[in-house]
Amino acid sequence: MRTPGEIAMRLPSPGLFIAVWLVGGAYALLGAMSLAEGGVLVRRSGGQYPIVHRALGPYPAFVVGWSDWFSTAASTSLGTIVFAEFATPLLPTIPGGTKAIACTLILAFGWLQWHGVKNGDVAQQLLSGIKALAFGVLIVAGLTMAVPEVLRSTPHLLPTGTGLLAAIVLALQAVIFTYDGWTGPLYFGEETVDVGRTMPRAMIGGVVVVAAIYVLFNVAMLRVVGIDAMAGDPFVAGSAGL
Repeated sequence: MRTPGEIAMRLPSPGLFIAVWLVGGAYALLGAMSLAEGGVLVRRSGGQYPIVHRALGPYPAFVVGWSDWFSTAASTSLGTIVFAEFATPLLPTIPGGTKAIACTLILAFGWLQWHGVKNGDVAQQLLSGIKALAFGVLIVAGLTMAVPEVLRSTPHLLPTGTGLLAAIVLALQAVIFTYDGWTGPLYFGEETVDVGRTMPRAMIGGVVVVAAIYVLFNVAMLRVVGIDAMAGDPFVAGSAGL
C-alpha cells in the first residue's frame, strides 16, 4: 500500500507510472515461468535451493538459499511494520508502539503455523480472500463511482537524462518487491499433487492475478487522487477514501 506513493514520487507521469507496474508484472511472469519449469523437473521442497543445487552445486545453492531466507524474513518484518503503522491510529496507546504491534503479529502467525499446516492453510486462504475482496471493492469504486475534481497538489517534475533512468530502475525495484511471493509453491514441491500441472498453474496464474489487481488498483487511484497528490503519499488508498 506504500509503493504507489513512492513510485509516483519518482515518476510523476501517469503513463510511466502504469508502465512500470506492467513491466514489473511481465518480469515476475518470466521469473515464474522459468522457476516453475525448474520446480517441476526437480520436484523437491525448499524453494530455489534444490533447483540451484542441481544446476550449479552446493555452494551456489547455499548462497541462494541463505539470501532467500534473509529476504523472506526482511519482507515479513517490513509487512508487519507497515501494518502496525496503519493500525496504530485505530488502537489504544500500546507500550512499544509500532514495534510491539509488529513483533506481536509475527509471533501470532508463528504460533498459528506451529499448531499445524491446516490452520495456516485456512488462515492464508481466508486472509488472502479478504484482501483480494478489499482490493476489488476499491478498484470498482475508483473506476465507476463519481468522484470530485482530482485533488490539486504541487506538480512534481519528471527527471530527465540519467536521473530519469535511475528513477525507472528504482521504481521497478519497488514494483518487483511488491509482486514478490510467487515462488511460494516451490517450497512444497514434494507435497504438491500432480506437480507438473499444479505448480505452473499456481505460479503463473498467481502472478497474472496479482499483477492485474495492482495495475487496476493504481489506475483507479490515478482517477480518484491524481499523480501529483499520490507522489510521496504513504497511504494512497486512504487519501482516495477521503
